[in-house]
Amino acid sequence: MIFRTIIEIPKFDFDISHSDACVFSGSCFAENIGKKLFDNKFNVSVNPTGIHYNPISLAKSVNMAITSKQITENEVFKVNSLFNHFSFHSQFSNIDKTQAIDNFNKAIQTFNKALTKSKYFFVTFGTSFVYKLKENNEIVSNCHKLPEKVFVREFLSSQEIVETWINLIKNLKEINPEIKLIFTVSPIRHLKDGAIQNQQSKANLIISVKNIIENTDCCFYFPAYEIINDELRDYRFYAEDMIHPSKTAIDYIYQKFSNSFFSIKTQNINKQIEKIISAYNHKVFNPNSEAHKKFCLNILKDIDNLKRQGINLDFANEIKYFQSFFK
Repeated sequence: MIFRTIIEIPKFDFDISHSDACVFSGSCFAENIGKKLFDNKFNVSVNPTGIHYNPISLAKSVNMAITSKQITENEVFKVNSLFNHFSFHSQFSNIDKTQAIDNFNKAIQTFNKALTKSKYFFVTFGTSFVYKLKENNEIVSNCHKLPEKVFVREFLSSQEIVETWINLIKNLKEINPEIKLIFTVSPIRHLKDGAIQNQQSKANLIISVKNIIENTDCCFYFPAYEIINDELRDYRFYAEDMIHPSKTAIDYIYQKFSNSFFSIKTQNINKQIEKIISAYNHKVFNPNSEAHKKFCLNILKDIDNLKRQGINLDFANEIKYFQSFFK
C-alpha cells in the first residue's frame, strides 16, 4: 500500500534541453529550482532583479525589463547608509548613489536580455499580501526596513492579479512571440501573515494562475505547492524554521520537475553532469595518491565523452581543477 497521495503531473508537450534559454523569477522558491538547473549546466537566468514575492511587484519588474526602463535619481532613497529602490532586492543597493542606480539599470538590462532570448519563463507567486506606500499608494517589492507606519498592508484581488498578468503577457509576446510561461505557487509558508491568512493567500494565487492560463495560449502550471502540501505533507520535509522546504523536499520536487520537462536523453545527460559536479565538490584527502589521479583522469574522460556526444557545456572550471592534480 502507498500511504500518501501521489500528485500525477501530465507530461508537457514540450521538452527543455540544456541549450534552451530559461528565466526563473519570483519568490525564493524560484531560486531553489533555478539554482538546481544552473548547477546542472542549463542555460538559465535566476531572479535577475532579485526576489519578488507578490505578483504585482513581479509584473512591474517584468514590465521594466520589457520596456528597458532607466532608473533615475529621484526614484532612489537612502536608508541605513544604502541607496535603495522599492522595486529591487537590497542585493543591488549601494552606499554610492551612482553605483546603486547603475546596479538597478544593469539588472533591468540583464532581465530584458533573458526575457528576449528565453524559450521558457518560470514564474513563482509567493503571496497575495502587498505593502503599499501611504504617500502614493505604490506597491513595493521590498520595504528595505523602513518603519511599518509608512506602509499599508493589503490583500490583492484575484481580478487585479489576472488582469495585470494577461496584459503583461501580451507585452512580453511583442518582444518574444514564442516564449512559454510556466507558473508555480510557492510552497513556502508566509506564517507571519497568519496561518489562516496564508492559506487564503495561496488559494487566491492558485485561482489567479488558473484564470491566467485559461485566458492565454502560452501558459502552463507546475504543481509545486500541491506536491509539498498534498504529497509530502509532513514536517520532516520542512527546514528547521518549519517554513521553507527542506533540501530533501526541494530535491524531490526537482525530480518531479525533471520527469515533467526533460526528455529521457536530457535526464541521462543530467546524471552524467551530476557525477562530474559531485566529483568536483568532493573533499580530497590524498591529492597526490595514484588512486586520486586515476579518479581525476576518469572524470576528465567523462567530460570529454559529453563533448563527443555534441554536448558543448562549460566545464572550464572543472577541467582546470582536475588537471591541476597532474602538475
